Amino acid sequence: MTSEVLSNRVKVAAICIVTVPFALAACSSGETNSSSGLSTTLTPSTAKEFVAKEANPVTTQDASKEIEDPGLNVRWRLRSVSSGSNGGVVILLNLKNLNDVPLPPSALGQPTLKTKSGNAELMNTNSDDSYVNGLDLPLGAGATTSVRYKFNTTVSSTSDAELTIANVTWKGNLQ
Repeated sequence: MTSEVLSNRVKVAAICIVTVPFALAACSSGETNSSSGLSTTLTPSTAKEFVAKEANPVTTQDASKEIEDPGLNVRWRLRSVSSGSNGGVVILLNLKNLNDVPLPPSALGQPTLKTKSGNAELMNTNSDDSYVNGLDLPLGAGATTSVRYKFNTTVSSTSDAELTIANVTWKGNLQ
């Protein structure tokens, strides 16, 4: 290396040694740095969080129509009921978040499916399934996604059933 290149590297290193402490001081927690005269204040994030509202349950007997959940401020549409790859029934729904903040997966709660033969249990999905029950990540503001739930029953038992998710219930033939 030439002495000119080495000299430039030394200058850059010297500048970094002098300026980095001042840059870090500017990120301190509101204290004034007496040598720079700068004052900074860190403020916590003011991002809104999802809050569910108290709402009366909504029931429909028309599985083909969209239905709004006023408590979660979402819109549902029951799309299909099919046999699961490893048994059970998979219920597929569209879910649209009408909020201006993300909808957390926990907001949906645990769905229930009642058939003539009793309550169907929600089945755990396994490595052979290409999906998870419900939401696996928050649903962004204004976003729409497909949501699946797998129950331990048969497709024929959903011809006279009652599916409830959050504040919405579909009654009758879910197919």
